[in-house]
Amino acid sequence: MTSTAKRLSASEWAEVVMLYERGEASQRELAEKYGVSRQAIQAGLAERGAVMGIRIDEVVSEAKDASEKARRQRIEDVTSMKQRYIQYNDLLAKMVIKKISEASKVGGMGLAALNAELLTLKTASYVFQKTRQEQFDLYDVSALDGDGDEMPELSVSTYTDEELNQIQAANEEAYNEHLLGDDGDDDEPGV
Repeated sequence: MTSTAKRLSASEWAEVVMLYERGEASQRELAEKYGVSRQAIQAGLAERGAVMGIRIDEVVSEAKDASEKARRQRIEDVTSMKQRYIQYNDLLAKMVIKKISEASKVGGMGLAALNAELLTLKTASYVFQKTRQEQFDLYDVSALDGDGDEMPELSVSTYTDEELNQIQAANEEAYNEHLLGDDGDDDEPGV
């Protein structure tokens, strides 16, 4: 009973040589992968002048490139996430300022209603901060830029009448300028 030895094609030999020279497979592993004897692999590699690991620099370079690409993608993802959280933070801050401004106007809501709405915004702020921190921890943001807490913190509290009046007086002019700028109702060109 005779057995026919498997012969590798030219493309299979090219792959065998590449894997061997890149240090990605030993002669034994190549023999198992291609279903031939170790001696056949050894003889074929010698015939082709293959040297184990001679092309290892290619593997190192490819690994560095892949690592750098993954790092850049991670930075891009984290930057995008940070931008979203900045927008969320700005939205919450604007909502708080709007409620305070509405309450201070004549005929506005009473302090009890304002405090209830501020408490709701405070809860939303807490959820926002907790979610942000969990995502920053998951993405290990501090490892990317050394500072995982770059985002400004939004502080919402229950205010007394006197504190509300002080806040309203301090912010009314800036808030009104902001509103005029958003509506385009101001008289200054280009603003």
